[in-house]
Amino acid sequence: MDPNSASASSGGGGGGGGPAPFLLKTYEMVDNPSNNEIVSWSSNKKSFIVWNPPEFARLLLPTYFKHNNFSSFIRQLNTYILLKYCSSQNLSNQLSHTFLDL
Repeated sequence: MDPNSASASSGGGGGGGGPAPFLLKTYEMVDNPSNNEIVSWSSNKKSFIVWNPPEFARLLLPTYFKHNNFSSFIRQLNTYILLKYCSSQNLSNQLSHTFLDL
């Protein structure tokens, strides 16, 4: 998925057919090799690890989001994971993929 596409750059919650901006920004942040000392993909690339939460909140969150609150980031991440899980129970198998599979 190209983060610069029209649906990816829309300000909404992903209702335009593409992933929500929160998910795109999270993917971009984790996928950036210059952030690897703070956050990086796990060895299987299906999850990510925040190695340094204070630096994550101080440096990365304000760069990608409008806040630097680690708890708020986790809360929002949990919301998307829960929605993904709930949706996969009633809709197509594609929704059962992790939110990081953009």
